[in-house]
Amino acid sequence: MVVMSTQFHRKNIHKRTWTSPDDRLHQINHVLIGKGKASSIKNVRTYRGTDCNSDHYLVNIHFRCRISRTTDQTSRSQRSTKLLIEKLKKLEIMIIYQQKLNENLSEPLSTNEVETTIDDDWQSLIRPLLQSAETVLGYKQTNARNE
Repeated sequence: MVVMSTQFHRKNIHKRTWTSPDDRLHQINHVLIGKGKASSIKNVRTYRGTDCNSDHYLVNIHFRCRISRTTDQTSRSQRSTKLLIEKLKKLEIMIIYQQKLNENLSEPLSTNEVETTIDDDWQSLIRPLLQSAETVLGYKQTNARNE
């Protein structure tokens, strides 16, 4: 924890936060923040003129809000896997892929449901394509950046 109200150079009149009954000024109200987030605090200042019906003065903090982007790990891994489509330039691989695709597409579709949605139709079309590509072509090897 870091005491941020003592980190900034101010005149003493702008540091004092409480007036004691004998009219002496003291700095007793502080701003505490974790060490990792301390750079987010830009300014800490006391405003003496603000009347809040108390013997304490208003402490004002200027801070920078840092928002980090969070990603779903499953979608991230799906985006990073790419098929080796360069293999399709070879005639033998292309013929094997076509044969495997014909096999996968010729399999009967399950018609258990009376009504199918567009998404179901799309999945029944894309699944054989991806299965054929996975078995024949394979995926590119990605290098981990953080290792």
